[in-house]
Amino acid sequence: MRSEERTVFISGANRGIGLGMALLMAGKGYTVFAGYREEARAERLFQKAPEDGPVVPVKVDVTRQTDLRGLVDTIASRAGHLDILINSAGINPGKAGGIDSLSLKDFTESFVVNVGGPFLATRYLLPLLKEGREKKVVNITSVMGSIQLSTGDMVPYRVSKAALNMLTKNLAIAYQPYGITVVGLHPGWVRTDMGGPEAPLSVEESVNGSGDPPGRALVQSLRLRTRPMGWVSIGLRGDDGPQAERLRDHLGT
Repeated sequence: MRSEERTVFISGANRGIGLGMALLMAGKGYTVFAGYREEARAERLFQKAPEDGPVVPVKVDVTRQTDLRGLVDTIASRAGHLDILINSAGINPGKAGGIDSLSLKDFTESFVVNVGGPFLATRYLLPLLKEGREKKVVNITSVMGSIQLSTGDMVPYRVSKAALNMLTKNLAIAYQPYGITVVGLHPGWVRTDMGGPEAPLSVEESVNGSGDPPGRALVQSLRLRTRPMGWVSIGLRGDDGPQAERLRDHLGT
């Protein structure tokens, strides 16, 4: 049975940008299915998600198809539809050495999570997205996936994000007939476990667009950058400086 509540699933919602998005969307009236993989790393999520509240923690590894089947059942039984899917889970193995120092495993590890996760999650949740009112898929990407702007470090992460951008474009084409918009959003360099303490943006500044100078909030991008044609866009932050300006010119955003 379909409910009237607005719904969103966010992978990697146990910390960082994923958790920030979950709390923000809950504050805007959404029922948030907040994905986490390990209970030991989800303490912040549990603290922010009181029982019977709008944030519903769901244990799911988006690279495991058995987990995704359970996720579909959970959302279907509660709401019967999904309005927004935010693929936020990602890893950066932190391989800073040159290409000659890397192994195939370094690449496959990044690809399975950063590309395979969004691919599988979108595939399994597609029937519920078709039933949703907003019909949006958001892949959290990165400036580091830009081929033109690459500086040659963090190669497995950069390659996986470039592949995610291509996946996003092809998903947008494939799902256009269903009225589903698929976009990629770059949140900026954020102080998270992945971004590190030197990053200029807090999670709150990234998701709310409250930096100095103010950037484009991720949630604003959800509202403003959705077109039936399924355009791929990057939610650039004003704080990213000349590199962001160059990327904006390159992408025409």
